[in-house]
Amino acid sequence: MNKSIRLLVLSLGMLILGACGGGGGGGSTTAGSKPSTLTFPLAQAIANFVSSSHNYNYSVTGNVNGKSVTGSGTVSYAAAVGATFEGQPALKNTITISGNVAAGGNTAPYAFTGEDYFTTNYDPLGSSGAGGVDYCVAQNNQTYPSTVKVGDTATIGTDNCYADSTKNAQIENDVNSYLVEADSATSALVNLITNTYSLTSTLQSTAQTRFRIDQNGNANLVSVTFTDYTASPATVLTFTVH
Repeated sequence: MNKSIRLLVLSLGMLILGACGGGGGGGSTTAGSKPSTLTFPLAQAIANFVSSSHNYNYSVTGNVNGKSVTGSGTVSYAAAVGATFEGQPALKNTITISGNVAAGGNTAPYAFTGEDYFTTNYDPLGSSGAGGVDYCVAQNNQTYPSTVKVGDTATIGTDNCYADSTKNAQIENDVNSYLVEADSATSALVNLITNTYSLTSTLQSTAQTRFRIDQNGNANLVSVTFTDYTASPATVLTFTVH
């Protein structure tokens, strides 16, 4: 649910940086202020989300090279279909994102596609950009807990990421975790976090994809915040569903 979004937002960030000529900062997602004392079925919520289709409109905010970034677009999740990944049966969740961004007096359209792969039990297996580029493979059994409550957090595993599906050139490592944040008395925000490190263990970027979940296992996208630490100062882009 997070990996392809990270790749898509990274690609968009590079597009904006090319238009503006450098880095920037600002932007974040704010969680709600009414913490719930309930438990929530996280694993079931992920399975429910991946197995069905979703379409969202969003706005883009941020700053790049000292210039304000604005924009809007749509993101679509197709219902998972049967596939293979790394030689094993899998479920494939295709994500597409498109829209327009304006920065520094320039406006640019964009459109990207990515794929997340899961086991038939909806545990993450890896991800890929269109055409097999930015190919990431889980290095362990990455299983989300059956139930969580506000304040719960854990690292679920790491991925090796390659330039493409041939895996001839490893380019980075991802560390995947989650944090359950306050939202309302009957819901919680699940923040799926991917920290991306260089092969020399330098933190390069952080992607935070927030979903609202309830006790019935319903899940909906709320926002994506992407921070690129390779720019100076760090570039931050936030995509907020409306």
